[in-house]
Amino acid sequence: MLDATLSLNRWVRLFESLRSHVGSTRAGSQTSKQLCTTLAAQGVWKGNATPGTRISCQVGTVWITCSGDARDYLLHAGQELIVPQSGMVVVQAIGAVSTFCWSSPYCGRRKR
Repeated sequence: MLDATLSLNRWVRLFESLRSHVGSTRAGSQTSKQLCTTLAAQGVWKGNATPGTRISCQVGTVWITCSGDARDYLLHAGQELIVPQSGMVVVQAIGAVSTFCWSSPYCGRRKR
């Protein structure tokens, strides 16, 4: 039974890594990049945000902490947060498996 459990855990990790994908969205004439990822129950993801970064919960519930912000945010499926300032952002799945998308308004813009 232990071997079956280990094998199942490997398949779950593989599935979660395959569920993470990068897509592109076009808003007006500017292209922005969007990262969608699925976190296992209680899974954690970290990233650096710029002001205006949009985090949207697609499935489940996520808890979001932004460096320099005294508040924490709890998003349910269908809700989103626009990050107010630059810094580290930590996203954690609460309860069951959760999926969130992250899009930065500055990805895809060329520097002049």
